[in-house]
Amino acid sequence: LEDKMEVLTKEQIEFLSTQKISLGVVFNAEGLTAKERKSQMETLDMRFAYGVTPCKRMGHTLRILAGDCIQCNTHVIAFTNRYFDKGFIYVSISSSKELLKIGCTKNVENRTSGLNNLSYGGINDWEIIFSDEVKKNAGKIEFAIHKKLSKFFYPVNYLRNGVTVICREIFKCDKNYVLETVKNLIDENT
Repeated sequence: LEDKMEVLTKEQIEFLSTQKISLGVVFNAEGLTAKERKSQMETLDMRFAYGVTPCKRMGHTLRILAGDCIQCNTHVIAFTNRYFDKGFIYVSISSSKELLKIGCTKNVENRTSGLNNLSYGGINDWEIIFSDEVKKNAGKIEFAIHKKLSKFFYPVNYLRNGVTVICREIFKCDKNYVLETVKNLIDENT
């Protein structure tokens, strides 16, 4: 930690502190290419990097694994933490549209009502048919599932608060195949 304190600026340390980011998940990427940084961060399960090329907007040098500046785009911090944190992987079905939604959440009990209240995908008959709690990497596992099922991705656009939203977690395929795939990928990654 002392090495990190010497390399990080006072502004960066204050920013990390206000965002409740532990220095234990911040990786020194000085001198590494983007590819090397990503590889080493994935291997070490690091969430954020410093010592990277400055962002174009403000010249900040704190980034997530994918390369986004966390100081200009603070919303990516929550997204990144969700990627590594514990949570529930779930499969929800819309019987009326014969579509499946695969996601992760911290509160599976409220997820169905949340999806239906939002009319996620313009649909309001979502029902969770499977959920499993994982102790870490819930978002990472969710993305692995999405990648495995990508040929069944079914893009749905809908209006939410006057803004067009593209749903990227909806699939059209056999329910049993999805359930088997989800269970297998959870087992492989936990």
